Amino acid sequence: MIKTKNFELIFFLAIFLLPTAGVISGVMLIALLIKSLYERRSEFLKDKWNYPFIIATALMIISCLVHMNYGIDIPKNGSGFWLTWLSWLGLFNWIPMFLCFWGFQPYLESSKQREFFSYALLLGSLPVIFSGFAQYLFNITGPFETLGGLIIWFQRPIEGNGGLTGVFNASNYAGSWFNIVWPFCLALLIENSNLLYKKFTFILISFSVFLSIILTNSRNAWLGMILSIPLLLGRRSLIWLIPILITAFFGILIAILPFIPINLQNIMRFLIPDGVWSEFIFNQFIGREGRIEIWGNSLKFLEANPFFGIGPGSFPIFYESNQGVWIDHAHNLFLNLSLNYGVPVSLIIFFTVLNLNLKLLLKNTTMINKSLKVKFKSYIDRAWWVSSLIFIISQFLDVQYYDGRLSIIFWIILAGCRSQLKPITPKDNNSNY
Repeated sequence: MIKTKNFELIFFLAIFLLPTAGVISGVMLIALLIKSLYERRSEFLKDKWNYPFIIATALMIISCLVHMNYGIDIPKNGSGFWLTWLSWLGLFNWIPMFLCFWGFQPYLESSKQREFFSYALLLGSLPVIFSGFAQYLFNITGPFETLGGLIIWFQRPIEGNGGLTGVFNASNYAGSWFNIVWPFCLALLIENSNLLYKKFTFILISFSVFLSIILTNSRNAWLGMILSIPLLLGRRSLIWLIPILITAFFGILIAILPFIPINLQNIMRFLIPDGVWSEFIFNQFIGREGRIEIWGNSLKFLEANPFFGIGPGSFPIFYESNQGVWIDHAHNLFLNLSLNYGVPVSLIIFFTVLNLNLKLLLKNTTMINKSLKVKFKSYIDRAWWVSSLIFIISQFLDVQYYDGRLSIIFWIILAGCRSQLKPITPKDNNSNY
């Protein structure tokens, strides 16, 4: 097996740089990936978790050939030729990620390595937090770029009910990143609660991540943040979480319902950020394509070629042609991938990823006094499972996967989950909690 001690620092540095200097981080990760793939090439086919991704890769390549030779008739003539080539370009969103899943496992095999990763991820997210607060609270906007445009911080001006984006292109992407980080914040807070200065530091960071998620004005991000808490802390967290959610629910109702006394409503609107309560006003949903409608139309388009899909880039053209509205994607990664490369590809990838999460959960579940107890080796190891699961759930309601930073970190986290399924190594010496 590859020895990673001399390269762990580079790996963790790449994780640190990923959200804010993606190109530099990408170059470092590619170099490490090539080294890992070469030195472990004889082991690749020995790991059965790679088999589904090999099959998916083959089917995706076949789909690309089908799109080029037997493509679907594209509405609005003149777009078809370019769209067929998008099928090949779209492979870069998936095949390199399958390799990341395999190639980065040696850097995440021990609990200590996974702990170092958690620190790198959290520290690398601090500039994202600072940039978001600067944007939202002080109207410091960009875009800011350096190295000839290799590094770009978007820092978009916030307009209307827009939310915090920070270095990301959209608030949903920022919310998705913070949702990935959030379980690790809570885990590190718990694991470092014995020393006062560490506890205070992680309380401050966790609150900053919490506030950043709120300020994104992303309902998807809010849902992910809420679900993460009981998944990480267990059922006992519901004792205080449910009352908080009920209070927030009634607070938002008071802020938006028309028959509430105006003085009481103004007080509640003062206490709750505008971007939160305004996201639930009925007028927000008028004139917008709902998720159910988008998903229903996606299934209709998929009927044209369910086995190989209609190709990347075709969905918005089909949607505008049929509905008169431009929608970028299917707002569901499973449907989006099915439309791009076919239902079999989507089923293979999603079943494998969900099965990995299930296997990890079952490995850490035991029967105690006739009741099931989930007990990971540490809260940090549990955070890997929670983070990957929350990202998967979020992709069934929206699609942020195609931001390269998000897809890379997701597959690396999956690699860490896979590493936890391997036999415990001598260097894996974290204590139970």
